[in-house]
Amino acid sequence: MRLVALYADAWNAFGPPDSWSHKNDVLDEWCEQVGRPGEIERTVSINDPAELDQLDDFLEAGVQHVILGRGDPFNLDPVQRLLDAARG
Repeated sequence: MRLVALYADAWNAFGPPDSWSHKNDVLDEWCEQVGRPGEIERTVSINDPAELDQLDDFLEAGVQHVILGRGDPFNLDPVQRLLDAARG
């Protein structure tokens, strides 16, 4: 995490929200130590559409951007759910 704190503009990790939150806290500590608090964008990759039910938990944990992975056969229903949540 030290190298992320030193050089990254964005950081991406996976859930669940409590695990993501812990990693985010560790990154915050490193960012403080290297003099870059609040400079790194925070993202989460969601590959399981069921994790969209935890979207509010991710946002409360500090997620700024959501990356929603979609594989073949490209069911776009989860994308619509994410769009609806963003507009809501």
